[in-house]
Amino acid sequence: MEGSVTVATILESAGLIVTEALSWLTETVTTVVGSPLLLMFVILGLVGTGVGLMRRIIG
Repeated sequence: MEGSVTVATILESAGLIVTEALSWLTETVTTVVGSPLLLMFVILGLVGTGVGLMRRIIG
């Protein structure tokens, strides 16, 4: 049957998506860590997000 969707094809597609996403993540992290200025802005953003979340939780 042509064009049928099976569990195996769904799992294979999901695996390909996860593999590609991890590849993009690795490339992004390598770029950010390799550039001190970019790393500073990423860290400031993460700290700001953490402080904002803590203020919401506490307040």
